[in-house]
Amino acid sequence: MSNTSNPYAAPPDVVDVGPATPNAPFEDRFAQTYQVIITWEKLRIVYNAVLVVVTLGVAWLTWEYRPTPLMMIGTVGLGAIAANILFCAGHAVDGFLTLCGIRQPAVTWALFGFGTLLASGLAALTVIGTFSPPW
Repeated sequence: MSNTSNPYAAPPDVVDVGPATPNAPFEDRFAQTYQVIITWEKLRIVYNAVLVVVTLGVAWLTWEYRPTPLMMIGTVGLGAIAANILFCAGHAVDGFLTLCGIRQPAVTWALFGFGTLLASGLAALTVIGTFSPPW
């Protein structure tokens, strides 16, 4: 028998290994990428809460024209789905940077802040367009 490790053994548990470094083994960067995904999924709750507050606030301020319930549900529903699909861009960029070894927590917060501001602006414009009188 040889003294080689079992190639079919279960992988070790994933642990937080700190900030990425360019010289870190790929397995360490993969573990860090896993932590990035978990972080972004936790941030998704905050992101959706901010968009709900913006949407309800702008709707309350621009309640001049009352669209049909189907129009409201369709517009807000499609907007929510589109916003959550676009939220995945943060996962992709941050995960890629982590795999490249240039991950920093500031990058996560900058991506999250910029994306949330952009999505809030788009949500506000969508609600204004839906709740404004058709001219």
